[in-house]
Amino acid sequence: MRWDMYEVIIERPRGGYRLRARDGRERMRARTDPESALLHERISMSRGSKYLNENLAPLRRFLQSRVGRLWNKVHSEICEHLRLQSAVQKHVLDHLRDMVHIRVVRHGDVLLEHGRWGARELRTSRWSPFYVCPDTEELKRIP
Repeated sequence: MRWDMYEVIIERPRGGYRLRARDGRERMRARTDPESALLHERISMSRGSKYLNENLAPLRRFLQSRVGRLWNKVHSEICEHLRLQSAVQKHVLDHLRDMVHIRVVRHGDVLLEHGRWGARELRTSRWSPFYVCPDTEELKRIP
């Protein structure tokens, strides 16, 4: 894994409308002048206009390239370049937990994941397409 993967994933510029300071000053002046005041004005100019912009595709591609390997080796390869004292770098592990189902058991032919809400059947999704095989401890794609 790249040594700067956390920067690639987390430290991407935010998207959305950015309220510039000059625009804010002009709006404040307009509010004080009753002749040029707006008839209707939004309560908050920034609510719902900015969004976090995390690029999770490199992490997903990295996991896809490691399918078939032991999960402990894949996990240690990811953690090799992360400092867990840094909240930004630790955030990569949060995304990893979202993408990989770790607590999986086999019940007959069905794969079940034990989560906070009990056991449920594994289903493939765009956000969490991987699981750790309960028999071999390998990283696999959900069928």
